[in-house]
Amino acid sequence: MLGIPALPFAMPTHPIGGLEREAVWAKADSVIDDIVHVLTAPREKLAKEFRGRYPEPKGTFRPKPIFA
Repeated sequence: MLGIPALPFAMPTHPIGGLEREAVWAKADSVIDDIVHVLTAPREKLAKEFRGRYPEPKGTFRPKPIFA
């Protein structure tokens, strides 16, 4: 993900937009344990756990200047 094969992150289920406040809080609560894990687990353990979890990018994003 983002060019980093073992990038650890927590992702809530979608959709988020258009939901009532309580539903958004419930989605946030569902990823709290994942967030704590990503922030507190050893780097080596996270690298093994997250490597290959997400598809490899097809290419590298290279922004083009607006005024060339």
